[in-house]
Amino acid sequence: MADASKTPNWIMAIAAVASLVLMVTVPVVVHLFNSGAETRRALSDYKTHVAEQYATKGDVRELGDRMERQLEQGFKQIEMLINSRKEK
Repeated sequence: MADASKTPNWIMAIAAVASLVLMVTVPVVVHLFNSGAETRRALSDYKTHVAEQYATKGDVRELGDRMERQLEQGFKQIEMLINSRKEK
């Protein structure tokens, strides 16, 4: 079995640097993973909110069609009113 005093110094230095790198990178990776999970949850909540609160494309199209019909009907009534006053 090798004695610690016989181990080359450069191997000990590499082991120390690797330990230091791991001490810094592991918590950073864990933090990034957790913040990604929080972001996914927040995005999911936002998508649910939008789906519940905002109109769909079909709803907007239907509203536009209904407004167009009402405008046409209103213009026809105005035209009829103007024509009836001309005839008098």
